[in-house]
Amino acid sequence: ISGLSYAGTLGNIAGTMISGPITTATFPVFSKLIADNNQDEFEHEFSKYSNIVCFFMCPISIAMLFHAKDIVQFIFEHGKFGDAASQIVWESMACYAIGIVPLGLQTYLIRGYYAMQDTKTPIKINVFSLICNIALNLATVKKWKHAGIAMSTSISYAIAYMLLSYCLQKKHQIKSVKEISKGMVINIILSIIPGMISFLIFNFWISLDALFIKLFLEMTLFAAVYLIVIGITNRRILTTAVQIIKKQL
Repeated sequence: ISGLSYAGTLGNIAGTMISGPITTATFPVFSKLIADNNQDEFEHEFSKYSNIVCFFMCPISIAMLFHAKDIVQFIFEHGKFGDAASQIVWESMACYAIGIVPLGLQTYLIRGYYAMQDTKTPIKINVFSLICNIALNLATVKKWKHAGIAMSTSISYAIAYMLLSYCLQKKHQIKSVKEISKGMVINIILSIIPGMISFLIFNFWISLDALFIKLFLEMTLFAAVYLIVIGITNRRILTTAVQIIKKQL
């Protein structure tokens, strides 16, 4: 239970730190556009900022997936917190990492519903997602234990995201939902590239005993490769992300 709690905390911190500020900052903009009945501009802004959410959250998710063991060992493996406890946490965190992007986008899409004065649909979907999570937990906990519980949570986040997207498109006629899903998939693929490179280099080609140095170099290489890949394939989103960061500072 403690291992799941530690892993879940790391995942939630990673998710809320990124999606929270963006959804909070964009909600007044979305509300105004809806109030002005400016549907086209709303869809454009809604799609644009979803790409920003993915730009930040996809690499975090993939980095936590590929480097879960090193992250957990560096943060927690001290004193009585040994290898066995560490393994439970990093295996759980790797499973939770898969759900970080759906969770972030779920939070983001709900703001879109709120801007359109629809609070009932997200509640119904979240209740259904919770029921799915409980059912999946019961189905997987015996065979996969902590990993099954963590993976069930991630799957429930994905279910909620898909239902929220579907209802936005069918109920509210938001056509940009397809672009949001497309952007998510693209950013995940682009994030896997630096994830694989940093994992292979520091686990098979370069051996470092100092965990802090290893983790620092892994994250630095990951970030550098990710920014290069994004700069080559989608410079516009990189420019927009930099502008948002400057505004926050």
